[in-house]
Amino acid sequence: LVTGRLNTTGNIAMPDDAQIHIGDSSDLAIYHTGSNSNSNIRHINTNGSLYIDSANSTYFRHYIDSGGTISFENFAVFNDDGAVELYHDNSKKFETTSTGVSVTGNIVGSNHLELADNKEVRLGDSQDLQIYHTGTESVIGEVGTGNLVINATSLDFFNNNLGGSYARFISN
Repeated sequence: LVTGRLNTTGNIAMPDDAQIHIGDSSDLAIYHTGSNSNSNIRHINTNGSLYIDSANSTYFRHYIDSGGTISFENFAVFNDDGAVELYHDNSKKFETTSTGVSVTGNIVGSNHLELADNKEVRLGDSQDLQIYHTGTESVIGEVGTGNLVINATSLDFFNNNLGGSYARFISN
């Protein structure tokens, strides 16, 4: 049996590797390991879930002690009645919004982007370039004030069903 102590500031002090177990079957454990300096909150009941409840926003942060100056960097923020925010090196990269999501930076995928019929990929500050499928037709549209420019070494308009080109444009 490992015992802790209540110190004069009201904190419970426990040695490394001692665990606080909560629940009739010790389903929840809170502890700090001395060998690798990890702190853990572990739910070990295979029948239930771990809930973290808050009346306000919830923050997951990196605690930084720079010679007595304490600061924090956000990992994730779950705002009360609002956005969920994900951070990389304390810079917000992903946020849920009332209309969907907002991403700052590049989106890199290893598969493909899927959209339903009549849902457009829109590019440009004024969403001038639109690419979409109507259900029967595939459309590339320039709906702004400029031209649609296709820049390529060679360009083929190809018929998938007949296996031939409609037109081929070759440099020079």
